[in-house]
Amino acid sequence: MIVWLCQGFLPKVNGYCIFRIDKTLPAVYKVVSVLSDMVSPLAMLLIGADMGENDLRCALRDRYAWIVAAIRTVVCPVLVFLTVRFLLHSIFDGDAVMALTLGFAAPSSVTVNLFCSTYHYEEEYASHITVASTLLCILTVPLINALITL
Repeated sequence: MIVWLCQGFLPKVNGYCIFRIDKTLPAVYKVVSVLSDMVSPLAMLLIGADMGENDLRCALRDRYAWIVAAIRTVVCPVLVFLTVRFLLHSIFDGDAVMALTLGFAAPSSVTVNLFCSTYHYEEEYASHITVASTLLCILTVPLINALITL
């Protein structure tokens, strides 16, 4: 974010900020973009395999996972909405408020599962949180959307 905000002050190559790899090093950007397209499906396969090893009933009964999921899909979006809408209203327009709030209302990131799986630490707990927050967001995202559009 800091680089994006400061790109007008940073050194330029061909009129673009040196960190605009898409403009300054298009060949490198092409390789990185192809690799990024491959990483997401591979991560999803790894996470799906991890989650498939766990018992769904155990995940649904994990009360700590539900608490984390409720904080992630209810408390955080409401706090972001209130903060952005009432404290930072001069900076963000209605679309930005909606995007930020819905971004925080989304289920927990599968990146957490990927890191936990890679480092063999709390994989089961991370997958329980993902299951709980995914199921909970089916209910909360429409409610958060209704709150935003009021």
